[in-house]
Amino acid sequence: MSSEDAQAWIEREQILLWDALDNDLRRSIPAGGLSISAANTAQRIIGAARLVGASSAGAIPWRLVAAGIYTRILEIGGIEPVEMPEDEAEWKRLEHMMFRYGGTREQARHDVARALEDLTKPSEIAYIRDEASS
Repeated sequence: MSSEDAQAWIEREQILLWDALDNDLRRSIPAGGLSISAANTAQRIIGAARLVGASSAGAIPWRLVAAGIYTRILEIGGIEPVEMPEDEAEWKRLEHMMFRYGGTREQARHDVARALEDLTKPSEIAYIRDEASS
């Protein structure tokens, strides 16, 4: 496998990991919080992003971008988000276009509020960072 093929595979895998994270968070909504599975997936996302850069926000499930999960996980890994909306008008345009895929930013944040809160806890941050760098 060439280095270009390996990079393309990692890029595709990272997008699949974001989808897996979205599914992990959907399953945890009734109880709330960040599940072990979601934390493990976040570790893998950071690991992939460190190798090939972050996936574009446009390739990530809308709910994760709208809620701030995409940005927060990349921040934990010290990675810059890619192709984020630049202003409120762009966010509103995207909310209108993507409403059926995850609602507004407010709805998305409400759905994952406990997970977002967990992503500020030093223990969760350390867990995600340590596993991503090993």
